[in-house]
Amino acid sequence: LIMKLNILSLAQLLVIPLSLQLQAAETGEKDRSPGSSIVAQSLSVQETSDVVVDNVITIVGRWGDYIHGKSYQQEALVSYKGWQYTTYYDASRRLCLARRHLPTGPWQRIVFSDYTYQGDDNHNVPVVGICPQDGTIHMAFDHHNSQLHYRFSVPNVANNPTSIDWEASMFGSVTDSLVNGHPIAKVTYPRFVTAPDKTLYFFFREGGAHNGRMWMSRYDPAAGGWAKQRQITDSEGSYTFNFKTSIARNAYQNNPCIDHHGRIHMSWVWRESGALSNGQHDLCYMYSDDGGMTFRNHLGAIVTQGSKRAGVNSPNITVWPIGPERGLKNQQAMAIDSGGHPHIVMWYLADSAKAIEIGSKDHTKSKYHHFWQTGDGKWHKQELPFDLSSDQWTIRPQLAFGQHGHLFLIYNHDGNIAIAAASSAGNFTDWRLIHERTGHFTGEARVDILRLRNENILSIYMHERPSKAHEGTPLHIVDFKVKVKSER
Repeated sequence: LIMKLNILSLAQLLVIPLSLQLQAAETGEKDRSPGSSIVAQSLSVQETSDVVVDNVITIVGRWGDYIHGKSYQQEALVSYKGWQYTTYYDASRRLCLARRHLPTGPWQRIVFSDYTYQGDDNHNVPVVGICPQDGTIHMAFDHHNSQLHYRFSVPNVANNPTSIDWEASMFGSVTDSLVNGHPIAKVTYPRFVTAPDKTLYFFFREGGAHNGRMWMSRYDPAAGGWAKQRQITDSEGSYTFNFKTSIARNAYQNNPCIDHHGRIHMSWVWRESGALSNGQHDLCYMYSDDGGMTFRNHLGAIVTQGSKRAGVNSPNITVWPIGPERGLKNQQAMAIDSGGHPHIVMWYLADSAKAIEIGSKDHTKSKYHHFWQTGDGKWHKQELPFDLSSDQWTIRPQLAFGQHGHLFLIYNHDGNIAIAAASSAGNFTDWRLIHERTGHFTGEARVDILRLRNENILSIYMHERPSKAHEGTPLHIVDFKVKVKSER
C-alpha cells in the first residue's frame, strides 16, 4: 500500500517521511503509520578525524578501478579491545595489515613480503577477522574462483595488543586449508563474522556466478580450531520466468550477520543461468540458532539440515518477490536491530519505472529499497528517496546500527561519503540524509560495525579515486561522532 502524502509545510516535512511504501508479505497489504516521535530528525554526525593508513593499489578491471571498498569485503575494518584493524594491498601490491590504538594512535603496518597481488580483478579483496576466544587474527585474500589463500596469527595477538611486537612473524604462512588435509578450491567472496559467544565464522562461495554454492565454517579454539566446512545453499532446481527456464544458479548473499542472541541471519538474491542468464531475482532469507547446523525460513520451518540445503524451490525462502526484469543488484546490505529483526537494503528499479531487459540495469531509474521484519513476523518495504551515484560500480551501500536504535545507511554518492539514518522510534520510516562529506573517493564505503555499536563512532574506510591506471592512492579512515539531541 502506498500512502500518498499531501503537500505539506516545511515544518511538517521535517517530521513526516517523503515517501512511504509499506507492505506485509504473504498476508496482504496493511497500513502502518510512522511513530509520532521522529528521532532521526534530531540526529547528526560530526567529523572528528580523517587519517590516511597508506597508499593502496588501484586497478583497471571489468568492474571498476578499485579493489578496496567492496560490499563483500567483510571485514575490511574492525575494532576490538580499543584497537582498530584494517587490511589492504599497498601501492606495491603487497598484502598488508595495519592497526591503531583508538581513538588517535598512529597506524602500525605489517607488510607481508611473501604475498603480492598480481591481477586486475576487484573480486579479490583482502578481509580480516578476529576470534576473541584466543585472540587470533585471521586473513583471507585474493580470490575469484581460486584456491583458498588464508593465514592466521599466533594466539593472544588481539587479546594482549600492547605486549606484542606487531610484525609479520606473528602470522603463519599462506595455506589453502582451514582444516589440515582438506584444501578448498574455487573460493570467492570470503567473509569473517565474529559471534557474541566469541567464536569466529567464515563464509564463502564455491563455484561460479551461474552455478555457485554458499559454504561456511566455525572457528572454535576450544574445539580444536576450524570445523570442516559445510555447504548451506544449492545451485540446482528449476526456475521459470516468462516461459524461459533456468536449471542452475548462484545465491549472491548480502553480508551475513549474527545478533546478540547468537542467531545467524542470511539473505541473498538468485542469479540465473541459461535462458535467463544474469537474471537476478527475489529477496531470500533464513536464520540459524545452532551455529549453522540448521537454518530455518522466516516462518520457522527447517530449510537446511544434514544433506538438505537451501535452494530456489525451498518453501517460503523468498520474503519479497522481485522479478528478474527489475535490474536487481547483488551483494548489498543487511543489519540486525536490537530486537533481532533483519533490515536489508537492495538496489533496483524504482517502483514507478517500467521493466527492463533481463540481466541489464538502469542506473538512472533505480533506487534503494529498505526491507525489514517486525516483531509480528511480517516484512515491509520502503523505497528511499535519495539521489544515488552515477558510477555503476560504487553504488552498493552498507547498513549499520548505532546506539539508541538508529539505523545508518552509508554509501558513495559521486565521490562523497553520504550518511542517511532512520530510527526505531520512527518505525524505521523516517529516513533522512543527515550528512554528505565532500570527497574524491572511489569504491563502496566499508564501516567498522563494532565501533559504531559500542562507541557511536562511524569509522568509514574509503580511498581516493586514481588519476591514471594503477596509481596508488591514499586509503582514508574517516571518523564521525554520532550526536543525538534531546528527544521529544
